[in-house]
Amino acid sequence: MAQLTVTMPIYSTLYSLVHVPAHEGFVTTEKYFREAGVIVMSHTFKTHYLGLTVGPKGPSILAIRQLNREVSDLAWGRRLGQKAEISIVEFVTALSVYYGNEKRIIGHVKGFGGNQHLRVVVATYMSGFLGNWAVDVSSIMDKGKRSVGSKFVTQH
Repeated sequence: MAQLTVTMPIYSTLYSLVHVPAHEGFVTTEKYFREAGVIVMSHTFKTHYLGLTVGPKGPSILAIRQLNREVSDLAWGRRLGQKAEISIVEFVTALSVYYGNEKRIIGHVKGFGGNQHLRVVVATYMSGFLGNWAVDVSSIMDKGKRSVGSKFVTQH
């Protein structure tokens, strides 16, 4: 008798249809991030994302996806392709929408330090008594793996 092997998909879509409105160009500030609930920023995050010139962009739709299997950030990005790449504005919008509802959200943000071709991992977690976001940045090439249950912001 032949056995069928069922492979669990690498991710599940938890929430979809997070609408990110079109925006004009602007320069990021601490106030911009604080309005989304970010109160703790790593030195690396501040270096590359405070004072970043963001160009105008049309509207977009995001999803929050949860990993069902352990995977590296690089493999995750390859698996999703273009859907894995989000802008800092899209990431910050997701933080605003899920403020207080999620404990940790990760995004593969393009435009690191103004370079539109470079992607990095921006990881957040709820910090402290007030439950505000703390953010950090790491390379997409880091060899670490994301565990089952990790939540990512992606294009829908």
